[in-house]
Amino acid sequence: MTLPAAHKSIQRTIRVLESMASIPGPKCQEVISACENREFKNIQIYSKTSVIKVQMGQFFTSLSNNMKQRLMTTQASNVSSREVNNEYKVNFKNLIEDLEVLSSENWPDNMDIQYGDESIRRLSEVFQIDQVLSVRGFREYKENEKVNIDIKPLMTVINSIAISSSECERTFSSMNVIVSPIRSTLTSSHLSSLIFINCVGPPLEKFDPKSFVRSWILRGKRSAIETNCLKRTKKDENESNSYNSIWNCLNV
Repeated sequence: MTLPAAHKSIQRTIRVLESMASIPGPKCQEVISACENREFKNIQIYSKTSVIKVQMGQFFTSLSNNMKQRLMTTQASNVSSREVNNEYKVNFKNLIEDLEVLSSENWPDNMDIQYGDESIRRLSEVFQIDQVLSVRGFREYKENEKVNIDIKPLMTVINSIAISSSECERTFSSMNVIVSPIRSTLTSSHLSSLIFINCVGPPLEKFDPKSFVRSWILRGKRSAIETNCLKRTKKDENESNSYNSIWNCLNV
């Protein structure tokens, strides 16, 4: 999902919550009915003391306000200054407006040849991409609605913007599972490979291990059909060894 699409989805959810503050949904209506009838799913509700009810309107209003303040800004969550917060929100609003220019559904009917050029220049400056090529590619993109080689770098960068930290959180959770107390000596390279396989690796039915098995056997490793371990090679007693001094003491 792209950033503008995610922004629209979240804005839609906020509007739904604001509406539910005055018009309860089916679940809220079920709770209200249960409180009035003191019965929930044919189970009688008894209470010796008065129970403080949650104000539905206040709850949904507070929920929607918190979503507006915390979601979809270019500001870090630990910044609490109101002036800075407003500045970051304005920057994010401008970014969304520039990104929406790339969607053909937002183009006007009588579109000028230079429509959206300023937005493309700003986006190219933000993501450090050649402005001239991006503007040229965008003008061609408006004519045939096909991504060309000039606009492709900008489109690739925009489509790769992370809209959520959920992938990062899942990676940290995977790392905590892989690095157990008895596997705490894994190198960074091995840990990175195991996390990559765990998070984005294919399912077992789509994984073909033949090439990996061949490389494993060619390096002299044991195959799966071997029934006995290879005989351990004994070290030459005359070979220099750190245990020689201990062996000499045992022979005294």
